Amino acid sequence: MDLFNRTLLVLSFLWQQTDEAHTATIADIAEYLTERGISKPDARTIRKDIAQLVDFGIDIVSVRGVQNQYHVASRHFDMPELRLLIDAVQSSRFITTRKSKALIDKLSVFASPYQNDLMRSGFYVDSRFKADNESIYITVDRIETVIEAHKKITFQYFDYAPKGEVHI
Repeated sequence: MDLFNRTLLVLSFLWQQTDEAHTATIADIAEYLTERGISKPDARTIRKDIAQLVDFGIDIVSVRGVQNQYHVASRHFDMPELRLLIDAVQSSRFITTRKSKALIDKLSVFASPYQNDLMRSGFYVDSRFKADNESIYITVDRIETVIEAHKKITFQYFDYAPKGEVHI
């Protein structure tokens, strides 16, 4: 296995398995690499891989001690930001239940696995009023395309009567 694959495996391990409350040692990383087919990963090499990732811009923190502890310190979104985005998806009436769940699953990859479990514990989408129309994404895309082209948009507003008739 070449240098880039090993370095990417180190990144993958740190990204998926660590956060501020869950750190990893060089031994943990070496065990992970061994399980992935890298024979006898050297501690100095792993430290160089981590340094290379830091140089690349990944926020990896090293807590010095008898065994240094490493973890990814910052991700694309902080937990409050993710909660805000997920709450917005859940409360949006124009997004269907199925699309809400899919979006929440996509947003969840921005949290560590441990944060993800905490974040998902309070979410329940089914009990809220949600639209049934799956074409909302197409409509939003069309509106964005028209806006980018500096064209005018008109909307026709209407209400439904109790018997389902449309009133303009």
